[in-house]
Amino acid sequence: MNQDPNPTLNTESNPNLELVNSALRKLGSKLEYIKSPDYFPEYDKLKGKKIIMIDDVFMVLENILPDLVVASDGNAEAIHYTNQKLEDLILDLMDKNPDILILDYHLSDGLKGVEIAIGLKRLGFEGKIVGGSSESDKGKEFIKAGAVGNIDKTT
Repeated sequence: MNQDPNPTLNTESNPNLELVNSALRKLGSKLEYIKSPDYFPEYDKLKGKKIIMIDDVFMVLENILPDLVVASDGNAEAIHYTNQKLEDLILDLMDKNPDILILDYHLSDGLKGVEIAIGLKRLGFEGKIVGGSSESDKGKEFIKAGAVGNIDKTT
């Protein structure tokens, strides 16, 4: 049985594949998926929602973004925090107006995700903010800043 050493992937069976790879390229990643992550029924509530995730650890974004793209039907993007000014981030996010914003707690250069949440809420941001931290006590700070919850990044 002869097998093609460079098989062409059937994108009809992987409708989200190009969306995933496009989002990774936009992030600046060199990763390229040959199969998109699976879609789960639990994702139904996220379908069509515009989701943005901000983290200072590039590999975290690379690992989570593909699943967010699949869950949102291609409406997810990631912002790699590299010492952008707080005001610029807030204005960019207000302009993009995501339905859901996932913020890392500890961003480089001393900026905390809760500072972004507070700034957005002051400007009338109506999307849902979800914090993310490997320190379980930071969830309370996110809630106080207007977030709907916190993701424990240690699990």
